[in-house]
Amino acid sequence: MGIIIDKDLYEIATAHGYRFTIDGKTVEMLWSPGVIGALSPQQREYKKAQGKVVWEAATPQELKERIRKFQEGADEAERRYEKEGRPGIKRWLELLKEEIEEKRGIPLGKKEEHLRE
Repeated sequence: MGIIIDKDLYEIATAHGYRFTIDGKTVEMLWSPGVIGALSPQQREYKKAQGKVVWEAATPQELKERIRKFQEGADEAERRYEKEGRPGIKRWLELLKEEIEEKRGIPLGKKEEHLRE
């Protein structure tokens, strides 16, 4: 979900991004001035309803592959989590890290990088 930091800019800006298919599923990733991060499904629908979306002509193959690996890892972590009886958020995060970062090589960042003083 995108964090709106400048609502006025977000309201008037044109969003840009990629639309592509992975394993038969359509993936849409949009970004907008005034927002940190990719837009949420609701934010994407809002920008589409405004008619303020520009889809890039070509999606980089590296982006497609990264998203495919990430989803594959998240799906496997979910299967393992369910099999373990859903033991809590700490275990869920450990499984995600193992499946996405360690097994598939997609860095998630260090804990310290995401903490604020």
